[in-house]
Amino acid sequence: MKFNRRSILPCFAITVLLLSGCGGAPTLNSPSGSLTVELVSPRTPTVVWPKFLYILAAEVNDNASGTTSTGNQPVHVVFYANGQTVGSVDAPVGAQATLKWTPPAAGQYTIQAEVQANGTIVSSKLVQMCVLNIDMSQGTRLWGYGYNGSCALPPAGAAQGTIKFTPSAEPSSLTYNYNCSSKIGPAVIKFQVKVNDPGNRVAFVNVKYVAQGYNFKTPTVVDGESETSFFDSIMLNQTSAAPDGTKTFSGTTEDLGPISEALLAGANGEIQWSARAISSIGTGTKQLLVEDGPHAIPIGPCTPPAIAP
Repeated sequence: MKFNRRSILPCFAITVLLLSGCGGAPTLNSPSGSLTVELVSPRTPTVVWPKFLYILAAEVNDNASGTTSTGNQPVHVVFYANGQTVGSVDAPVGAQATLKWTPPAAGQYTIQAEVQANGTIVSSKLVQMCVLNIDMSQGTRLWGYGYNGSCALPPAGAAQGTIKFTPSAEPSSLTYNYNCSSKIGPAVIKFQVKVNDPGNRVAFVNVKYVAQGYNFKTPTVVDGESETSFFDSIMLNQTSAAPDGTKTFSGTTEDLGPISEALLAGANGEIQWSARAISSIGTGTKQLLVEDGPHAIPIGPCTPPAIAP
């Protein structure tokens, strides 16, 4: 995880996805139990929609003696959805194994990766994927990570009361590490959206955020063209509800520090974000109910420490 889907996998990071060639059975010198496999797409619970191409990705590492003893010898990585094999690929240890997959239908899926080498099988943790049957005909593309709610669409409310939408974000500005002697802590944005929804029409709240004005240290090309902005999306979770229709939705970005530190060259940028309230499917229902934004959060370098004379 999308709107233009140029900057995904996992969330708000630029990742070069490499599909390695197929080869024979992997042969490794790795001691038993030293291999690990971690899903990096999806890394957290994720929302997508049916019949949409998704790139599954996993990273295999060899932790023997704190080093990678297997070099670039390939291992066999198998991807599963609800316990059923959806495909496999060979990839070097330390690199990403990627597989294109299209969810066949709406519903809940548990995604898992498995590495097979020298008779040893190691599995990743399970990650939930919600495939929601959002109507695409109205141009509302719904995607977002970080969602741990139900994968079933709630019934659409019939009442047409006015929806009041109050989004907020903290902190008001961000700092990344640039020529500083100490590492800046994780840079995350916490979003909260308060919704007054007397008709119970709001099913989901989604936040799209974009990095703007980045002055790249190195040229960056994505999908064959240069990019000056990168976006991601999170699905907020409903954290409270009251009988009068007042609801609160909350969610947090992943760490924005690494991408800022890697790409910003001592210049200022900003994070622009917009919040969207989306309804369930219903005959004649407009699914994008409210959109608020864009709002801006400045992001800039920390101040280097003074050099003693």
